[in-house]
Amino acid sequence: MSGGQCPVGAKVVDYFDHNSKAYVTDRYDWFEDIRRDVGPVFWSPHHGGFWVVIGYPELTQAARDWETFSSRAEFSPSQAGQLFYLSVLLTLLT
Repeated sequence: MSGGQCPVGAKVVDYFDHNSKAYVTDRYDWFEDIRRDVGPVFWSPHHGGFWVVIGYPELTQAARDWETFSSRAEFSPSQAGQLFYLSVLLTLLT
């Protein structure tokens, strides 16, 4: 399941593409497999790469702390600690 590159070394699900035809027909099976094999947070390499959060508690935490869990591509030196926090959280969740 991991052949792409994630910026913080999290698990990658290469086949997860929410714009694919397969997503429409297979998404519920995908979610079940991903939860079992990867966990509630993962990286998809499609469309330039993006985070996917499929766990309710994790999604709630990310929504409440939007600054830490921003999709912003550029990080200032003062945000390096936040990137480290995200990598630690992903390690704990997987």
